[in-house]
Amino acid sequence: MNKTPFQDGMCRNSLPVVITLLFSVCVSDCTNVTATVGGKVILPCNCQNMTSLISWQRDYTVVYNDNRDQTALQYRDRTAVQENSCSLILSQVRESDDGVYTCYYEEKAFFSVYVTLQVTVADLHVQEAQAFWSVPAVSVVCGSLVVLLIWLSVWIIKRQNRKNEMRENLPELWSLKD
Repeated sequence: MNKTPFQDGMCRNSLPVVITLLFSVCVSDCTNVTATVGGKVILPCNCQNMTSLISWQRDYTVVYNDNRDQTALQYRDRTAVQENSCSLILSQVRESDDGVYTCYYEEKAFFSVYVTLQVTVADLHVQEAQAFWSVPAVSVVCGSLVVLLIWLSVWIIKRQNRKNEMRENLPELWSLKD
């Protein structure tokens, strides 16, 4: 007859370890963070010391791990841990990045910090306008047009003033002729 590990007594020695782990795990409150598609965001996780046991997960997907081979492909080139902190830097944010992330780290106890990332899509017109005005040539052309318009306005005003002066002096010129 097959016995279960509990009936066989194999798990009796592990029970104190499991109980110790359960009491040493600390859970923090959930932090909310907002990011825009295509942008960069930092998911906060403040640990005192950078340890070798740092892992970020979203559901059951490994978002960041010291062992890059364990990091999921969709996050591999977009994640890093902030220096002197356990905070996650997520670049090139995607709509699919929306969700709850968990930071796991060890400092005399095992900690888990939850961060909810809400991803927003920027208004397309605003993005197009920002892209248009960020091109240096557009800025130079627009700046040149402004300078040209100011110069043209000054030139027209001076020309008008000269015409008015000539009209005022015209009777004097006729009187000199006689």
